[in-house]
Amino acid sequence: MPTTNIQIIAILPEEIKSFGIGSRVYTPATTHLIEETPTLFLNKMYKKRGKNKKEMDQIIKYTLQISKNMPYIIDTSHVFFGFKYRNAVYDRERRGFANVSFVEKIENSEIILTTGESIATLNTFETLNANKNNAKTMLYRQQLIASYDWAETLDQIRNTVMRETAPRLTEVRQSLLD
Repeated sequence: MPTTNIQIIAILPEEIKSFGIGSRVYTPATTHLIEETPTLFLNKMYKKRGKNKKEMDQIIKYTLQISKNMPYIIDTSHVFFGFKYRNAVYDRERRGFANVSFVEKIENSEIILTTGESIATLNTFETLNANKNNAKTMLYRQQLIASYDWAETLDQIRNTVMRETAPRLTEVRQSLLD
């Protein structure tokens, strides 16, 4: 599945016959079944963006002061938080991920998405809400960094254009002030 310019809503574990655990990747228009666990899929997304999971975990640990249930920060529109998926077949691979940009609210132990679907989880409301808030904080941080980089780049372009188009000063004249 190509992951360029596709908005991913959620990644849920699903059993694939004669393979094992795979992932169902939900987008606004379609769903895709891939032969990778959700965690492996997100780690490959990190590598495609040139990021390292350990480095990102250090940034999250420093920023949020947490050491468990860390969100996956892929880019400014893909920040995922994990949860225990209720409909998983295997206990050890029941971790699903939701894109915090598509989460409308959390009711009891269900994640209600902006697309109208809901995801049943085994987590408590407090855990889900804390994970969502941590992911939302990192999403805003990522957007702030991107906007700062954008503004800095725009300033550099403006300064370059001003420097290249400004008239050259050839002679300095001084006169006495009255």
